[in-house]
Amino acid sequence: MKTHLISTLLFLPIFTQAAVLFEESFEYGGSLDDIRNVSTWDTTSGVIDYDPTGLDAPGMNGEAGGSILHNFSGGSRSANLSISVDPFPTASAGDEFWFAGLIQLNSLTFNNSTGFSFSNGQSVNNMGFFINSSGDVILNASDNGGAASSIDTGEDITATGTYLFLSRATIGAGPDSDKQSTVDFWFNPTDTSSVAALGAATFSTGADSKIGRSTGAYSSVSVNFGSENERVDEIRFGESLVDVVGVPEPGTFALVGIAFGTLLLIRRQR
Repeated sequence: MKTHLISTLLFLPIFTQAAVLFEESFEYGGSLDDIRNVSTWDTTSGVIDYDPTGLDAPGMNGEAGGSILHNFSGGSRSANLSISVDPFPTASAGDEFWFAGLIQLNSLTFNNSTGFSFSNGQSVNNMGFFINSSGDVILNASDNGGAASSIDTGEDITATGTYLFLSRATIGAGPDSDKQSTVDFWFNPTDTSSVAALGAATFSTGADSKIGRSTGAYSSVSVNFGSENERVDEIRFGESLVDVVGVPEPGTFALVGIAFGTLLLIRRQR
């Protein structure tokens, strides 16, 4: 009996982290440079730079330095990265996919949208966040069965600073589960230690949102800048909250403590 219990404890899922499917932290070196010269990002011109200074914000851990910077006063610019992330074919009802990233604003004058998104080139399979030219916080996602669109979350940018954008896509049930899903969005949460600590979502889509599970892998990440001196950092896509914010959930440590405490008790009884 004791041997069986020890074996069970040893194989407990000690860590709640599932899998980080994509992460871009812009950790490229120690000097300001055109992002094209230090990475595989493609830009429309040489006015988007890699900046060795990283962004920090409450609720997001794991930053070691480095961000992407719009270093130009003459208009909006964008950058694109080709990727291949395809978690959807193996997903089932209840599975979660989390998206997160940091956006820094140094002005409240918005010439165009600033943000980032994942896409596979099909309208049903976009996921991202933006601040539009009016300062509205926008979720880029499918809602109520339609194609991906710019959904106003009801939040507005009223101060400069660094903001954390976080969302969770939950796969639904049914014959078209990829089209019967929900996307929850949290704007600038400060306590990301657990899903419960996040509290109620800032905005949630309808229960038939299209996540895109049957329409192919995400094939690109795009970053858009609408004004000068804006920055984006820590773009993450994973299967759990821990994956994208880098903060171990309290339950992780509790489980470890219970496991080792039980092992010690068994050993003493011997």
